[in-house]
Amino acid sequence: MGQQQLLLLILTTVIVGIATAIAVTTFANSSAATNVDSVRQDLGNLATIAVTYHKRPELLGGGGGSFENIRFDDLKFGIDTLNATGNVARNDNGRYVITSASADELVIIGNPRTDVRGLQDVSNTSITDNALQIVITPDDASITQVNNN
Repeated sequence: MGQQQLLLLILTTVIVGIATAIAVTTFANSSAATNVDSVRQDLGNLATIAVTYHKRPELLGGGGGSFENIRFDDLKFGIDTLNATGNVARNDNGRYVITSASADELVIIGNPRTDVRGLQDVSNTSITDNALQIVITPDDASITQVNNN
């Protein structure tokens, strides 16, 4: 009878261990997806703010019909850290890089914090695996997944 109880105890421990591993993996995947969604939301907010900046006259602190020379501090976007040139910002969700800004188009890459390679360093402009890109024009904005191959 003692061996049977010991075997039952070992079997229970293995089942609980497997269930715990599955739960941790599920939670991690859910957390990563939530963070990517947060970056997508931030990019949408940046698009709204950027279009407002584009349409606002220069006299009132806007772009006067242009995205040229735009910086994150012009956008008044909630950031924790900003690099010296103002084109790379970081918040709790990830790192954002202004990759190009012309008169009628602004491109921003959002790197979710779930892919932590170098996200703390705002001098780093590399693109991570889960990165999203938004192309903003005065009339439209589109978000796409960046292929990092």
